[in-house]
Amino acid sequence: MATVTVSWGLSVLLYGVLRWLGLPVIAAHPAALLVVSPIIFVVLLLQKQRVNQGQKFTFLRFLRFFVGIILGAALQGALLAHLLQSDLLPDVLAFAAAALIGVLILLLVSAVWVFPLPDSNTSRTEIVTSVFIAAMVVLRLLYLGLPELMEQEAYYWNYSQHLDLGYLDHPPMVALIIWLGTILFGVSEFGVRMGAFLCWIVTAYFSYRLTLKIFDRQAALGAVLLLAVLPLYFGVGFLMTPDAPLHAAWSALLYFSYRVLLENDSVSWIGFGVSLGLGLLSKYTIVLLGPPFLLFMLVDPKARRWFLKPGPYVALVLALLCFSPVLIWNMQHEWASFLFQSAKRISRVPVVSTHHLIGHIALILTPAGLIGVLLFFIFGGRVLRSAQPADDPVLLDTTRRTYLLLFLAAFLPFALFLLISFNREVKLNWTSPVWLAVIPFLGCTVTSIYGGFCSICMMAIRELWRFTIPLLILAFAVGAHYLTMGLPGIPHPPGPVLIGWNHLAAEVEMLADELEQESGSRPIVVGMDHYQITSGLAFYRTQNAQGGDGPDSSVTVGQSVGWHLFGFNARMYSSWFDVQEWQPVDVIAVASKKSRLEQKSFSTKIVFDSEIRPLPAVKDGQEVRRFYYRLISSDTFE
Repeated sequence: MATVTVSWGLSVLLYGVLRWLGLPVIAAHPAALLVVSPIIFVVLLLQKQRVNQGQKFTFLRFLRFFVGIILGAALQGALLAHLLQSDLLPDVLAFAAAALIGVLILLLVSAVWVFPLPDSNTSRTEIVTSVFIAAMVVLRLLYLGLPELMEQEAYYWNYSQHLDLGYLDHPPMVALIIWLGTILFGVSEFGVRMGAFLCWIVTAYFSYRLTLKIFDRQAALGAVLLLAVLPLYFGVGFLMTPDAPLHAAWSALLYFSYRVLLENDSVSWIGFGVSLGLGLLSKYTIVLLGPPFLLFMLVDPKARRWFLKPGPYVALVLALLCFSPVLIWNMQHEWASFLFQSAKRISRVPVVSTHHLIGHIALILTPAGLIGVLLFFIFGGRVLRSAQPADDPVLLDTTRRTYLLLFLAAFLPFALFLLISFNREVKLNWTSPVWLAVIPFLGCTVTSIYGGFCSICMMAIRELWRFTIPLLILAFAVGAHYLTMGLPGIPHPPGPVLIGWNHLAAEVEMLADELEQESGSRPIVVGMDHYQITSGLAFYRTQNAQGGDGPDSSVTVGQSVGWHLFGFNARMYSSWFDVQEWQPVDVIAVASKKSRLEQKSFSTKIVFDSEIRPLPAVKDGQEVRRFYYRLISSDTFE
């Protein structure tokens, strides 16, 4: 307790001095923790040496302690950013509150990982794994509402402003979740993303339960840790896209398939059907689990009996009932969504992308996970059997059937994507849910040693995870801080994150106000791309107006229009804004490139009211990205 108090007090004092000397917050707050941390390290080392003479200074201990510093600084920075944005406390007092979490996290990581207690290896592994899971969950939760939305997130928020039974690009689950989140938490990044966080909790819960049935508690915690730190699974639980509910439904479907096909639990067919239906409402990709389950039921004698029982058919009816809104919408719109996701994708230009597919898998799972997947496909059955008593034929038979189910659930969807990659492009996120079937095995490689003759491979992967997981934690901690508060001396990154768009939306709103005063009618804003600019401006114009005297969301969303106004493809905006029923007004056209605002770029004759002018997106006084705008007269549309 004295160590916490002294460390915290020194950190607050140092922060106050650094701020008085003129250092910005993004430099002062990590510097305060960094300067205090050697004192903490020395004190803890001396304390541990008095208890255990084997506790000595090593470079490995120092590296682990450094991970604790970065993790503590990232959590400290997130809480500090929230307090400063809320204006609840002055600068130094806000840091005093935030510094407490920074010091506590550093001490906690040091106690369980840098200077571990002389406990059994089993309990120590579980404690360290649990601490890192908790730290990553808190990191995600604290940063959830800080970075600006991604372009896709803003687009899906616009879904929620036009609730429907279905959409061209995706089923309606993402829209419903965002709608509920913003009802509870307002038009904010946190409101949009809270659903993704909860979907990750569901994914982690069912993955934990499934792994616990197959292996043990250590492996189950290892599985959850991987879901917390592997790049795409971290992103799925942070960014609100259709992949978030898809992963939740996919993990639930795997769990309930185990319950019905391996444990013969007829009641779980209800969970199976609901999971499948909710998955179809999230993303059509979940149908890829149908062939593996059907094939398992055909080749496995015990599972084959279900064909003569009502369970599977009840599940199918439940799934169709859940999916019926999408079927109705597609019937009303000439099967537009199904065609968009199938025939139109197939009709694209052929391209070999197998090397991209392998690279995507390595990025999703890291090289350690990729090696683990290969080991699962080759020796996974033997590893699973080695985790069971060798003299129990019933358990060994269940293990054989378990491996067959997981193998089919992972291999058949992967094989389909592999075939597609021979002549079509595959995207980064496509195979991400596929590996949820391998997560129990990978969780075992993180924390446990099984495998008999292949235990050397298992130990090698475990050692690889010991370096990979801390590096991933470092990357997420630094990256989250970079996207929100920034890093000293490094500019904010331009790209798909809408950094500085609060400022950009405010500038556009000022232009609209000026034009309205001059012409007497409110102009509309057209984003000159498929959906990105229009979606971002619609969200941040609405957020800026929230709580003030500005227009409500129905007005700001209706005034942000796609470039289908000029004959281009604007995804769902073509349905949300009917050009035929529009009363022509002036237009503010916003583009990321000057060329898109030149006469030759338009498919119709344009009457311009101005030259092309710059429109910067600014954050913390720094121009992050430059856009351009041009005024277009309503005479164009007469």
